[in-house]
Amino acid sequence: PRDVLVVMAEQALARLTPEGNLEHPDCVDDIGDTSLGITSLLALAWQRGKDPRLPEAVRRSLAFHLRERVYTEDNPGYPNLRARDSALPYARYTLAAGAHPIGDWPSTVWALLQAVNVLDLAEGLVEGEQRAELLEVAHGYWHWLTEATFFNPQEAGNQAIGCVVGGLMLARHLPAPDAEETRERCVGTLDVFLYGLRLLRLRSEL
Repeated sequence: PRDVLVVMAEQALARLTPEGNLEHPDCVDDIGDTSLGITSLLALAWQRGKDPRLPEAVRRSLAFHLRERVYTEDNPGYPNLRARDSALPYARYTLAAGAHPIGDWPSTVWALLQAVNVLDLAEGLVEGEQRAELLEVAHGYWHWLTEATFFNPQEAGNQAIGCVVGGLMLARHLPAPDAEETRERCVGTLDVFLYGLRLLRLRSEL
């Protein structure tokens, strides 16, 4: 509802730091995609209500995520890497190196979804170099999720669904060859996820 977006936007504007950070100061876990998630809500609020304060807040908070919350060095101790030193971007669950790295996969899924949400709402808000950088990072998140790592379900199939949905949404913003490849990989990725989830279900029934 619009009134909920208005209240959320006011709270976010009051919290926004000079650096563009929208994270709650007491938040430690599940933080790698948090600021970007609020950025996407601010973008939605602007598209719905055209509050003139919001475009600058969106650009500043997006710049914060791109500058401070995109990691390209492997997280020490991460157990699910297919390829090491890939330099592909991902979002950390906990910012400290080596702290709960198993959460990086879902955090990157949500970061991908939030990035694509911002791209979907970018008209009049995010343009030029910043939009190009966001698209490059989102594409990198997808590659990290589907190439550099393998899925760890943590008894949460919504992570797999989020990854596939994020890939399909991302494809709309990619040039034709990349878009087609991404859609095809989505189908293959979904098959792998469903097979893995069936194995987990069978294991739990034994």
